[in-house]
Amino acid sequence: GSGNIWLGTWGGLDIFNTKSNTFTNYSHDENDPKSLSGNDVSSIMFDNEGSLWIGTFNNGVNKLDYSNTPIKKYLFNTSGKVNSSPEVVFDLFKDNKGIVWVGTDKGLSIFNPQKETITSKYFFTSSGMVHDKSGNFLVTTGIGGLYKFEKDNHWTCYVDSTTATFSELFHSLYQVSNDNFLLGSMNGNLYLFNSLTKKLKLIASIVSDIW
Repeated sequence: GSGNIWLGTWGGLDIFNTKSNTFTNYSHDENDPKSLSGNDVSSIMFDNEGSLWIGTFNNGVNKLDYSNTPIKKYLFNTSGKVNSSPEVVFDLFKDNKGIVWVGTDKGLSIFNPQKETITSKYFFTSSGMVHDKSGNFLVTTGIGGLYKFEKDNHWTCYVDSTTATFSELFHSLYQVSNDNFLLGSMNGNLYLFNSLTKKLKLIASIVSDIW
């Protein structure tokens, strides 16, 4: 809301009100089924309906709706999976068709609002998602690089991060302008990518991961 800063932490979800200089915390309480599913908040996303989606490191996805105070919890559909261990939610994204995508360490998943479950659709690590100016879906695939997803299940590789001369694990993706995107890596490198020229430029390096 207005005047609030939302922070995902290892102690839950913190809301800082810049007007009153006060914090409000949402955290997991094993005695309260309406609390967060876990304190390890790894991603947050607001949608156009005013709801806040909260991804956790090992405890699924939560949804906080101001018109309905109890927090809703959504778990991953593990049917048919050999490895049904908890998934790490790296990113949450709602596309221009209203579909909520969940990027995890085990795949790129979609949320089914009818069944209220999350099901893997593409089996690669996904850590960042945005739209470009044409409405195409850009996805960082961790070790794989940066890809553009178009209709009819067509993927185009923008940045291949598995070559002999370039190796990065991308953790984050942010759109700066219509054609420019920032990519943060596990090695602490920050890159600027231009979708028109297809050029990737290193602009900063730090000593820690960039999420």
